Amino acid sequence: PAEDDRSRRERRMTMFQTKSLVPPPGNPLYALAWSQMPERLHPPFLINAGEHEARMGFEGLEALKAADRPVEVRVFPDEYHFKYHPRSFAGVYGNAIAWLKFWLQDVEIDDPARAPDYVRWRAMRARLQTEADSRRLTTGSGQ
Repeated sequence: PAEDDRSRRERRMTMFQTKSLVPPPGNPLYALAWSQMPERLHPPFLINAGEHEARMGFEGLEALKAADRPVEVRVFPDEYHFKYHPRSFAGVYGNAIAWLKFWLQDVEIDDPARAPDYVRWRAMRARLQTEADSRRLTTGSGQ
């Protein structure tokens, strides 16, 4: 029988000798975990995940959401970390190209199907700009 996601997660946790997919306190990687510093993460995040990968959970995703960090998660059905289905493969690259053009080049692709994405992303950008302005006023820098 096929191994379910819970069994797969438990097997990985045993393999890495851990009770959690998040490094425990005292582990050098603990301080680098997203869940330990979501307020310090300012860039917008795009996560293109496979369904099976998403079922295992993303370390730090809930922390990012709770800290109101800009994050967009796209889940591709019947996929793992590597996307094999042509539609998923194209979707991941289409998402990444639209995301990078928007955030790095301030370009919106002329595609009506992307209109809802741009509404969300513009709101994310406005919130990030407000936060950056606030940090500059408080600390004298954009950091």
